[in-house]
Amino acid sequence: QSTWGNPNAALNVLACATGSTLFVFVPPQCATAEVCQKTIQFLKAGKVKRKADILPGESKPEEVVKELPPIDDGDPNTPIKLCEWKDADTTEAAKGLVLRCIHHAAIAVGSFHCKGDYLAVCTPKDAKYRTVVVHVLSKRESVCPFSRMKFFAISIRFFPNQSSLFAIMTKDRVFVYNLVRQKRIKGLVGTHLTCLDVHPGYDGLNMLVGSSNKQTFWYEADLSSKPYKRLRQHTACIRSVAYHSKIATYPLFATASDDGQVHVYHGSVFDDLTKNPLIVPLKILKGHKIVKYLGVQTCTFHSSLPWLFTGGGDGKVYCWVE
Repeated sequence: QSTWGNPNAALNVLACATGSTLFVFVPPQCATAEVCQKTIQFLKAGKVKRKADILPGESKPEEVVKELPPIDDGDPNTPIKLCEWKDADTTEAAKGLVLRCIHHAAIAVGSFHCKGDYLAVCTPKDAKYRTVVVHVLSKRESVCPFSRMKFFAISIRFFPNQSSLFAIMTKDRVFVYNLVRQKRIKGLVGTHLTCLDVHPGYDGLNMLVGSSNKQTFWYEADLSSKPYKRLRQHTACIRSVAYHSKIATYPLFATASDDGQVHVYHGSVFDDLTKNPLIVPLKILKGHKIVKYLGVQTCTFHSSLPWLFTGGGDGKVYCWVE
């Protein structure tokens, strides 16, 4: 259903969600034997007391998430069980699976913290206080830092280069939180929102948000709670938006829609705060067929090359190269 790669080069972790189960893999084809072994030790450290030398220089979980799991109203002395962690059996371990984590509802979206130890997942059909769960992989702990939310989250993102910031999207709002200060710092206004991505640059709070009313919004949260730019090139619901992770080298972003098209843009953000982002349409990619009103469902860029991967309702995955 969904996959996420760990952004920390020292860890070879692939997380996959199917239904309500989160699978944590260490794929041996993607790294050296030494890195794979180190990663497995890192993931299994939750069964014993974690040693400080597993990942030198890594930030501690307490620096990011401090709140405890929500308490059951019926019995205030008994914490609610957020999820269940299980080790892979021998057969599964031979295929690269290390852990599985079973939730209460289907997982829709996930996001890794830039340090690689935290993985946040969003379960929109779960109870309201449990729609956002943050897992600490090295400790096999799960917490609900937003247990008092009065809205249902439908998408989430850690900020790639601002480790304390976290974005939560509802159907008509995007909230930005500082997890260290445990405080909401921004609130952005939108309508019929469907997907979210965060600009990977260090300067400013720039976000890309898609909506079901055929529009894509570019927000400059430092300047306004309303969109800086509205892109109206699509003719159907926006299903996915994505920035390139190497934004300094490849200032690209893409939008995917149920109209069967993927639009690729040049998007530059300047150090001079008096200059607005520069957005230029580059290419319209057509290849996916529309099946039962479903077009292109997801898009993501290669981690280091100007390649774009797309998946559609026709059951096909394409790699678009320069």
